[in-house]
Amino acid sequence: MVDKFTIEEQPDAAKEVLRLLEYNDIAYTEEGGTYYMTFSDGMHKWETRIHVEGQRVLICSAYPYLISTLPNASAVPEAASALPENEAQAAAAVLMDRINEINAELAEGALFIHGDRIIVRTGADLFDAFSAYEQLARALEYNAEVLAGYWSELLIMSICRK
Repeated sequence: MVDKFTIEEQPDAAKEVLRLLEYNDIAYTEEGGTYYMTFSDGMHKWETRIHVEGQRVLICSAYPYLISTLPNASAVPEAASALPENEAQAAAAVLMDRINEINAELAEGALFIHGDRIIVRTGADLFDAFSAYEQLARALEYNAEVLAGYWSELLIMSICRK
């Protein structure tokens, strides 16, 4: 008779995050279970936060540019005031529609607007110690791929008057 394969050791998500960051020589700061770092891809540079809660890891990356197409955008007050309100609302609607379309395309995670920035959120549930590192690395890589993949399109939509 063969016993079921079980993994009794539960991963420590915070230790796995540290192991990933240190192994890959990623500079970070930590505060209250959240790790802050900066990544780049070519000329693109952005901030990423990794928050650990139990065995769940939440990864949020922010596009560095501020959204000026939102009505009453605080990012670029002169641009928002220069744009007629109906055009600002239309531009914001186009941006939100595209973010919704992107969310439908994504296999995991989501994009959303927080304040006047677009955020890419992904996560990982670290169920077992055997695969925790790989799951975390894949989630972080996927987050960066999504952010970089839609960079130019969302930048143009965020700053242009439609």
